[in-house]
Amino acid sequence: MKGKKGIPEPIQKTPQPGCTLKKSASGNLSMIVQHQGLAPVQRDLKNTKIKGPGQEDSLPTNDKTLINLLPQKNIADQLVQIYVDNLETIYRVLHLPSFWEEYSKFWNAPQEGRPAFAALLLLILATTYCVKERNSSMFRGDSSVGRETAIMWIRTCDSWLQSQSQKHTNMAVFQIHCLSFIAKQMNSIKRKRTWTSAGNLMRLAISNGLHRDAHIINLRHATPSHKKVSAFDQEMRRRIWSTISELELQAAFDRGMPATLRDLIEDCGPPLNIDDKEFDPSAEQLPGPKPVSQYTRSSFQHLSRSSWSTRLELVSVINGPQPQMAYEDVLLYDKKIMQYLDEIPHWTDQESLVSRLLLQLQLQVLLLFLHRPYAREEERSSRYDYSAIMHLRSAMNILDLHHQLTSTGNNFLCLFRTDVFSAALSICYNYTASEPNPDQNLPSRSSIKQLSSDPLPYLEKALNMIGDKIMCIGIGLQEYYCVCAIIGLLKKKQSPENSRYEEQKAAYRVTQMTQKVLSLQDNYSAAATLASLPNMPISAPTGLLGNGNGNGIGSSGHMDGTDMLEDFGQDLEGLDLTNIAGWDLEAFWNF
Repeated sequence: MKGKKGIPEPIQKTPQPGCTLKKSASGNLSMIVQHQGLAPVQRDLKNTKIKGPGQEDSLPTNDKTLINLLPQKNIADQLVQIYVDNLETIYRVLHLPSFWEEYSKFWNAPQEGRPAFAALLLLILATTYCVKERNSSMFRGDSSVGRETAIMWIRTCDSWLQSQSQKHTNMAVFQIHCLSFIAKQMNSIKRKRTWTSAGNLMRLAISNGLHRDAHIINLRHATPSHKKVSAFDQEMRRRIWSTISELELQAAFDRGMPATLRDLIEDCGPPLNIDDKEFDPSAEQLPGPKPVSQYTRSSFQHLSRSSWSTRLELVSVINGPQPQMAYEDVLLYDKKIMQYLDEIPHWTDQESLVSRLLLQLQLQVLLLFLHRPYAREEERSSRYDYSAIMHLRSAMNILDLHHQLTSTGNNFLCLFRTDVFSAALSICYNYTASEPNPDQNLPSRSSIKQLSSDPLPYLEKALNMIGDKIMCIGIGLQEYYCVCAIIGLLKKKQSPENSRYEEQKAAYRVTQMTQKVLSLQDNYSAAATLASLPNMPISAPTGLLGNGNGNGIGSSGHMDGTDMLEDFGQDLEGLDLTNIAGWDLEAFWNF
């Protein structure tokens, strides 16, 4: 019999055949329901994957190819504006007045435009395409068609860039490299290579002297034969260097690896807190910076630099091989981070939202990992209660900050970063660790329970944000499985009498999401088709850029997973959730 929303009512409490219970070493019960309806859905999704062209496959690299790949101007206008309103407020790559001027001229005669500008424009579109198309997403396997299109654009630009002469590296080269990296992050392309790619980009920047203060270089090499770095180029160098530094530090942190800059001596200052309209390529000197209380598009980079040395040091310590940090040092770093958080201005400009949230996010994530070792201490000493509280509070703050942005329909930070999943795991661990442990004769952590009455609303936020990510790019199903299991675990602890019901509900949610992706499969992969024709002129098909989906299924249409879960009393068979079904809570924590 079914209850609300088609979810079956609780039935017998005893495990069914084929349903395996997993116990962690600490006695916490972690279980992912294994239902016979979910395995076929996963197999069907896997079978829909079509092997696309590999990295070794040749791609067209001539200049006309870049221009032919561009969509219609009205589509490009929307995508570029989305990029400018969001990412160009945190990772500065462009000087907007110069960009808009060339953009306007480019569309008057695209075939006569600079190929480098066409590559730069194509990468901007690849960065924002999935965000624009999320409400009408179609999929090829577990990857959205929008993501596949972005992959094609990115690979074409990378291939074109590699075919260019490497003798002279100008600002356009660094802009294209930065945009390629950002576009890959937004579309979750080759995530395991992010750190090495960021390191290569960092070394390219260092080899060209971007880490040095160009004004000092001008003074030291003031000779008639030496061409001085203009005031305009000095500011653009600072922006590009700041962008590359931030991207490399975040990549190192996410990968658990050391940052390249930890031993580098640099004297390139932060970008000035000025508006783009206040200087241009003909400027002989730059205007004075505005106060930090006054928001500009460069405010994020300007302010972020103030905490740079502390963040760089902390990443080296957290990811380093040295023994656990002394608790006194943890408290000292905690005090510094809290001070940085207090110094973030309360801008009221609507366009400052992404900058303000990211300034907080990058510090909250450091707090999360700073306090994690002592939050996990088995010894229930009151000395470490502060770390347990701060660890949980940071996780909740991270989800709240992301939710502030996603609630406005903006998914940029959620797609670009991996904070949501880490925060969800941390919340689960803290609440399960707060339960009394009879095996070790340890009391519960009442301090954690006093901090918040219910962790489930935070986890539901995390699940919704991961679901939105799946609909944008198709990536995130494993995370979705895990958070569904976490929610089920906590609900079982709250209501042991409904354990079986919560297990079934978790399986239902996972099946429903997987089935939704299956029901929105595209009949062909435009990206794979275009990329497999290296010797032919390529243009983006109208159907790919419009609202049509090509298979007769509406953008909101999907098969209901209820049919597959009609009878939860059936025997259950083993289910491989990409090798995570058998993980216990410690395994989830270390993921």
